[in-house]
Amino acid sequence: MKSVILILFSSFFLLVNCETANKENVGAVLALLNPPTSSNPETVVEDNQVTVNFSYTVVDLGAGIPVSITSSGVTPSTGLTFSVSPSLPAGLSLNSSTGEISGTPSLYVAKTDYDITGQINQSSKTVRINFGISRLTNDRLSETIPSRPIGLNLTYNVTGQLIEANPNDGCSAITNNISGKVALIRRGTCAFHDKVINAQNAGAIAVIHYDNNISDTVPVVNPYPNPSLITIPTTVISGNAGTNLVNSLATFNTNATLRR
Repeated sequence: MKSVILILFSSFFLLVNCETANKENVGAVLALLNPPTSSNPETVVEDNQVTVNFSYTVVDLGAGIPVSITSSGVTPSTGLTFSVSPSLPAGLSLNSSTGEISGTPSLYVAKTDYDITGQINQSSKTVRINFGISRLTNDRLSETIPSRPIGLNLTYNVTGQLIEANPNDGCSAITNNISGKVALIRRGTCAFHDKVINAQNAGAIAVIHYDNNISDTVPVVNPYPNPSLITIPTTVISGNAGTNLVNSLATFNTNATLRR
């Protein structure tokens, strides 16, 4: 009888130990499958903020002359979307991918502020540029003559009879009557600055320089070395445009208007 009781007790003890071991093993497996969570878990945050940078160098434009103004120092180099406010003048457009301003302005526009914004995701930068569009017109034909203003940050609206200076290069004292008129002067022989001083001394109210190369290209002229001495509007046109004006003056009286 004692032997039977001992066997039963031993079997029960073994069964309990096996069950306990199995529970511990299952617990270990569950612990591996479900690790404890931390009260301060690590969080990965994607930072979409990037540094946006770009700039422009813009000078006053002339009606009738094609332009291409590109942005410089663009960061990032790709992915920016550009916009402008207010809208650019007639004939000009902004490339929304590159920020380039291009086209051919057609009308006079007073100096205006334009805000150009470059944006990528939530990052952006706004650059303010300021420019105007000058315009030279042959009033007899009511047509725009492509021209570039020279130096001088002046605002003007001048109309006068157009007359060719004598000598036509304006490099010495002008002998014909240009007082109260718009002087047409050929490029060459002396500096633009000297030509304008001679025209001013003779009473001209404005000067139109025309290139001495016979082409449709309107030259780019450096600012005057002594701008404080220049008090009248000045602009430059192509050799072809100037030659056509000289030829027409032999037959027609013509007024010209310069606006800036």
